[in-house]
Amino acid sequence: VKGTSLLFFGFIGFDEVCCMAARAENASVVMPRAIAGTLIGAALLSASAQLSLSYLVDFGNGTNLDDDGEGGTNFEDAFDEKGWVAAKYIASIGEVALLPLVVLVSFMPQPELLAAMSEDRLIPSLFHKMDDKGIFREGMYVAGAVLILITFAVPFEILWDVISLGVILSFASQSGGC
Repeated sequence: VKGTSLLFFGFIGFDEVCCMAARAENASVVMPRAIAGTLIGAALLSASAQLSLSYLVDFGNGTNLDDDGEGGTNFEDAFDEKGWVAAKYIASIGEVALLPLVVLVSFMPQPELLAAMSEDRLIPSLFHKMDDKGIFREGMYVAGAVLILITFAVPFEILWDVISLGVILSFASQSGGC
């Protein structure tokens, strides 16, 4: 289950594209291209990274086992194992620099989702009030404050699993509804 949840987290861009469809001009032309591009891009990038990491690491020596006896590694450890210290630090800095971007992209469609839920009367009407620029500002502030509080209170590993599980459930519910 953990491997599946990690795999689905890699495709989270797909649901971001779908959530923003309401704002797209000429959606019937743009959305299929955006969805196809997102899925193909995520698949190619993920496969390339996984192949390069599996080529880089020597799994035969048994040093890539964690405390539970399960295999696994990351680019930093792989580079360190090869003695490529500069590459290790570049990968570490890249992860730290990109993490806020992932959080921003994950938060971007949240006001749209909450507005749709509010219009269906599942949550308070505060979330579907637009300002003069067409932004769901109040809902965005409330959602942002709640998400900040959650990130301070819940460990990252649990957040990762919950997000991945949410993505899996949303795909499963959409597939069942088609």
